[in-house]
Amino acid sequence: MKITKLLSLMLCLVMLMTTALTGCEKKDEEKADDQNLKLVTLNMFIVTDDETTDEQKQAVEIAINEITIKDLKTKLNINFLKEEEYWTTIEQTLADIDAYEEAKKIEKENKKKEEKEAKAEEDKKGKKDKKAEEEEEAEKSLSLDEIYTDMRKNGISIDPEVPQIDIIVFNDYDKYYEYAYPGVDEDGKDIPTKLAPLDSYLKAESKILTSYIYPSYLEAAKLGGKNTYGIPVNGPIGTYEYIVIDKELAEKYITAPKAKDSFKSEELYDEYFEKYVAENYNTFPKFEEFLKAVKTNEPNVIPLNKTTSPGNVEFYLEEGSPVGVVFESTEWHDRLYSVYHNDTVRAHFEAIYNYKQAGYIADENAADNARYAIQIIEGSTMAEEALEAQDERDYIFITYKYPKFDNKEVLSGVFSISAKSYNKDRAMEIIEAFNVRPALANLLQWGVEDGKSTYIPEGAEEPLEGSYKLDEEKTVVLIDDGNGYKMNNNHTGNKYIKYRLSGTPDEFEGQKIQNTESWVGAFNGYRPEFIDSATGDDITEDKMAEMEEMVAIARDYYADFLAGTGDRPFAERYDEFLAKLGNVNENLAFDTHIWYNFSTPYGNFVRNMMVSYPYGRKAGLEPPVEEDESAAEEESEEVAEEAEEAVEEATEEAAEATEESAEAAQEAPAEEAEATEAE
Repeated sequence: MKITKLLSLMLCLVMLMTTALTGCEKKDEEKADDQNLKLVTLNMFIVTDDETTDEQKQAVEIAINEITIKDLKTKLNINFLKEEEYWTTIEQTLADIDAYEEAKKIEKENKKKEEKEAKAEEDKKGKKDKKAEEEEEAEKSLSLDEIYTDMRKNGISIDPEVPQIDIIVFNDYDKYYEYAYPGVDEDGKDIPTKLAPLDSYLKAESKILTSYIYPSYLEAAKLGGKNTYGIPVNGPIGTYEYIVIDKELAEKYITAPKAKDSFKSEELYDEYFEKYVAENYNTFPKFEEFLKAVKTNEPNVIPLNKTTSPGNVEFYLEEGSPVGVVFESTEWHDRLYSVYHNDTVRAHFEAIYNYKQAGYIADENAADNARYAIQIIEGSTMAEEALEAQDERDYIFITYKYPKFDNKEVLSGVFSISAKSYNKDRAMEIIEAFNVRPALANLLQWGVEDGKSTYIPEGAEEPLEGSYKLDEEKTVVLIDDGNGYKMNNNHTGNKYIKYRLSGTPDEFEGQKIQNTESWVGAFNGYRPEFIDSATGDDITEDKMAEMEEMVAIARDYYADFLAGTGDRPFAERYDEFLAKLGNVNENLAFDTHIWYNFSTPYGNFVRNMMVSYPYGRKAGLEPPVEEDESAAEEESEEVAEEAEEAVEEATEEAAEATEESAEAAQEAPAEEAEATEAE
C-alpha cells in the first residue's frame, strides 16, 4: 500500500515538473515570437467624416496597430474614406483583385504549356522568392519599436502589385444585402456572395462575440438566409412610444371603482390607481371622457399634444399603407390584409377626427412649455425619469408601442470579411477585437486622447493633439468639436464597450431591458413571392404593382386620418377611401399569407416572418390547424384507448415470453445432465 502511494506521489511530481517546464517553454516561445514577429497585413475599409484630417487618420492607425501587432500579430491598413468615394473604391479594389487573379491564372496556364520550363517551375515551388525572403528576414529582425517607427515614417505597407481587401465596414443595409446576396445571373444561377460566411467562427474561435452581441442582431445579419455574413455594431434597438398622462389631472377627473379610503395606505392606492388608468386609458378611443373634462375645466391645459398611428398595426411598404398586419392576440394568424378594414383601426382614426373637431389636439401655435393632460412621446426606458425631472410633475406612463427591431436600423453598421480576403482567420480576429476590446473600439470611434498620441508629424516638436479628453467620470469631452477626427458610432464597433459623451446619461441597464422587450417586425427581411396556384406562374411583379397603386391612394387619406382633418364627415370619407381601394383589388391583399409566431426568444412582442404564397401554400409550410374541440377530444380518447390496448398486449406478450424463458432455463440443466449420462 505504501509503495503504491509512493509511486503515485512520484508520478504527480513528474507531472507537475513536466507542466512547469512546458509552461516555461511556452513563455520562452511567446518571448521569442515577440522578438521574431511573423506579421500578417490586412486591408480594412471604413467611412469617415469629411472633417477627419490625414494626420488624425494616421495617428489612429498607428495607435491601433500598437495593440494589434503586439497582441494579434496583425498590421492593419485602415482606409478612412469619405462616403462619396467609399463604394467606388471598394468596387475598384474588387475589380483589381479579379483582374489580378485572372492574370495569375493565365500566367500559370501558359507556364504549364511550356515544357522546357516545367522542371524549373517544379523546382521553384519549394523555394521562396529571394526578394520576399530578404524582406521577411528584415521584418523578423525588427523590434516592436522599430516596426512602429517604420510605420510612422512609411505607413502600413500593402504590396502595390497585389490588390487586397479584407475587412469591409458596411454603412448601409441595402449595400450589405447586395454583397451578401448579389442575385442571379442571366441564366438564373445564383451569383456567388461577395462576403465570407462567419458561422464557423461564431461557433468556435470567435464564440465570445455571441456574449457581446445581442442575439437578434446576429440573427438579422443572416438576412433570412442560413449564413451570417457580418457582425453588426451592437446597441439599443428602436424606441418606445408612450401614452403619458398628467397624474394630478388624472386624480382630479378620473374616478376609479375603489375608493381611496378603502386602502390601508396611500402607496397601495397609488399603485392601484395607476394600474387602473394604464388599463383603461391605453388606446385613443378611451381618451374621450378625460379629454372632455380637461377641456371644460382646465383652460390653461391642452388636452392632447399630438396623434399617432394605431399601436397594434404594422404597415407594409410604407407608413399608412393599406396593406399590413394588425396584431390583436397571441394566436396564429396567416393573413397580410387591408389595415383599414379592421374595426380597431377605424375606431382609432375616428377618435382622432372627433378630438380634432372638439379642439382637444394642440396646434402648431402651442407654447413650448405648454401643459398637456395626455402626451404621446417617444423615448427610452429613462423617458419617465427625464420628463418628470424636466417638468417637476408626476406622470403615469403607459407603453403604447414597444421598440421595433428593424433590419435597416440594426444593420446600418456591419463588420464583414471579403470573400476575396487571403487572411480570413486574422480578419475575424480583428473584427472580434473591435467588438470586445474597449481600447480598440474607443480609438476607432474617438481617435487619440489629447496629448497621448505617439504619432509625431514631421517637423513637429509636440505630439499631435487628440480629438478628445476624458473627464473625471471617464466620459468624452470633445476638443474643438472633435478636432479633425469624426466617426459614426454605428460603424466603429460595439457601442456598449465605448466611452459615452460627457453629459449624456448612462442608459446601459435600461437599454438591455429595451432590447429584451423589442419585437421583430413582421416584414423584417420579408421578400414576397406570389405564385398563381392554377398555372404555377410567378405573378409577384403584378401583385406588387397592385399594392403600390393602393399605397399611392392611401397617402393623402392617411395624412388626414392621422391629423383628424378632412373636407367631409369621417364616415363618408373613410368609406370613400375603402371603395377606391376596392376598385384596385376588391379582396385587397387577403390572399397573401404571412405566418408569424409570438413565442420566439427575443421578447414578448416578437413576430418572425416565414414566407408568403398568396395563391396556394407550399406543402409542409402550413401553420397548426385549429381543430374542433369535441372532435379533438374524441380523437384523444380513441388514441388513449388504442394505446392502452397496445400496452396490455405488449404486457401479455412479455409475460408469455418470460414464462417460456423460465421453462427453457429449467429444461436446460436436465438436458445437459441427460447428455452427460449418455457419455
